[in-house]
Amino acid sequence: MPESDSLVSTLCHPSRRISGRTALAVAIFVITLWPSAADASERVLASKGDASVVNDLAADTWTISSAGIALTLGMDANQQLVVRRIFNPQTRRILTDASAPDTALNLNGQSLALAEGATGFHFDGAAAETSHGGVHLAFTYSHRALQTSVVRHYASYPGSPTIEVWTVVQVSAGGDPVISSHWVGWQFTVPAGTVRWINGLRGDAPDTPADEAFSLVHQDLAPGESVTLQAYRRSSEWFMPFVMVDNGVGEWFGGVQWSGAWRITCARGSAMQITLEYPGTTTTVTDAAPLEMPHSFFGSSVGGPTSVGAALRGFLATGVRGDRPIRPLVTYNTWYPYGTRIDEPTMLDEIDRTASAGMELFVLDAGWYQGAGALGVFDFDTGLGTWAADSERFPNGLRPLADRAHARGMKFGLWVEPGRVSLDTVGVDGLARAEWLAQSNGQNVTPTSGQLCYGNRATRQWIQHQLYALIDEVQPDYLKWDNNAWTNCNRSGHDHGAGDGNFAQVQGLYALWQDLRTRYPDLLIENVADGGSRIDFGALRYSDSAWMDDRTSPATRVRHNIEGISALFPPGYLLSFVIDEQAAPLAQSPDPIAEFRSRMLGVLGFGYRSPGLLPRVADEIGQAIQEYGQFRDILQDADALLLSDQAPSAMPGWDAVEHLNAATGEAVLFAFQQLDANDRVTLHPLGLMADATYAVQSLDAGDLGDAIGADLMRDGIEIVQGNGTQAHVLILRVR
Repeated sequence: MPESDSLVSTLCHPSRRISGRTALAVAIFVITLWPSAADASERVLASKGDASVVNDLAADTWTISSAGIALTLGMDANQQLVVRRIFNPQTRRILTDASAPDTALNLNGQSLALAEGATGFHFDGAAAETSHGGVHLAFTYSHRALQTSVVRHYASYPGSPTIEVWTVVQVSAGGDPVISSHWVGWQFTVPAGTVRWINGLRGDAPDTPADEAFSLVHQDLAPGESVTLQAYRRSSEWFMPFVMVDNGVGEWFGGVQWSGAWRITCARGSAMQITLEYPGTTTTVTDAAPLEMPHSFFGSSVGGPTSVGAALRGFLATGVRGDRPIRPLVTYNTWYPYGTRIDEPTMLDEIDRTASAGMELFVLDAGWYQGAGALGVFDFDTGLGTWAADSERFPNGLRPLADRAHARGMKFGLWVEPGRVSLDTVGVDGLARAEWLAQSNGQNVTPTSGQLCYGNRATRQWIQHQLYALIDEVQPDYLKWDNNAWTNCNRSGHDHGAGDGNFAQVQGLYALWQDLRTRYPDLLIENVADGGSRIDFGALRYSDSAWMDDRTSPATRVRHNIEGISALFPPGYLLSFVIDEQAAPLAQSPDPIAEFRSRMLGVLGFGYRSPGLLPRVADEIGQAIQEYGQFRDILQDADALLLSDQAPSAMPGWDAVEHLNAATGEAVLFAFQQLDANDRVTLHPLGLMADATYAVQSLDAGDLGDAIGADLMRDGIEIVQGNGTQAHVLILRVR
């Protein structure tokens, strides 16, 4: 691509790397166009909506801003890049007002500041550009002795008080390799307050307490205390990669666009010192392999913890997803009712039946390949890695299933786990080779399966070949991309070193996803990793839905998960299933409507056997799908606002959440009465248009009349529990 376009392209496609030489060329071009101090003190260098980059020549500062946040950067006496101030331009409230660097760098074992003098760096210039989605500011330093350039990048997007940040290290052509370690995504001192976070999956064992996985947690630190959130393998195994500090006036927040290892530390002094690092990673940078560190972000909102989801919305929609919409499809999945006991006649029949019920997406889950099910109905490890449909169960391959789904007006989805193979398949002609397996200290990921090292180029090429052949043959609309085991590879002979296996694995995954998006732009991807061990903002860039938890019952657990994760992620991204299981058949449920509506908080999914389903239950499923269609347009672009404590420990016996579409002002209120609860609850919706007239509709009681938005927010809506379902849904439409 032309040099003049490279900076913009890097912002639009962060997986592409920008060289220090290109950044310098662009920087010089921009600087030569700036006016002298005599012409003006400030000059807007780039703007997009309410996002902008402004250079103050008199103060020698650059300010990158968007709605609700402004980050001012400048140089100290040693030309060190420092944060001068972070403040809210709307409220004029200052979050940081001290000259301090926001990152740290270690090259060849030496800690180096982005500054001139003894560091060996020279400041080459700053560049600002308007990108497709927002604005971009970059500072370039070069190190003559190391023949290396370092570029610190910042980006902001209209409508979101969020700043994206990352660092690129580039060795010049012919330069010696450089070792990079001790990565710091950002480091700030912000006003002290309550530290808030969201737990990760924490294992998918049935006995994991419901109040651990994806729970909203807070802690008040005393001076001298600290708390550390971290992941050493996949991003959300123990904590979601995100933190908030609530100081009573507003929320400072920061997070990671990364699916691997990370660490956030909050240390309380007179203020709060917060640092994001990528622990235990040491990598070699060469002229042929520049380093682009994981992208991260930070920001601030006003209005308490419930304001953060709305504050992130513009950044996630534009900066992360590139304006690719969320599409919550009513989904049928074969795993819970059938396991690996699937075959062509049974699945064709199920496609016909589920299409008649109103399903929009049929997903054939694990077990379609040769060998699956040899050790039992839920054995999907055996045969994994053959990439070939079982010819006995699917004599015509899988294409007839996709064709039938398409003929019935449904999309067809297919389960794959490209990163893992059964050890029995390794070394078979045309299949995975032993040297491609990721190993930690010589050990495979499990005794019976191997993890393929995405960080190894030859491995990725083989996966691509197998995957593309499968997609081209079957023609699915949707891939359920699973990941059921993980090890940080330190095996020699791969395209990574002993200290960056985790980094290389995630980079390789993103490369596979990016290539998949390029080749099949309309293909939808479901992100799965033991359930929700990899729900993060990096995976959100490439995937269209996320399966939260293999434990998709009881309903209170499902609501607990969605109420936690949707504080950050779009609710229309979060998938769960109504299942008809032997231990708890839908026909015997005391409140099947509550079962359905609990999953309507996100992507509505089902897993049941249609043959033998009681007509009453089939009718209830069809009614649930119709109800979901009445408000899905609101859900699709909504922010989730928790109106109670998180289920199941909610305000006296009720948990409630609002889905608010900020663009239209319309909302859906969900309220669930739990056991031993009061017989009534009053909900006060948030964020409505104060002067607008709303038509309020109950899915059960019908039209409830009209009301002004301000009155609804002030007086609330009282729900009285009658003899019907304990799950209540109110739709608020603007007249």
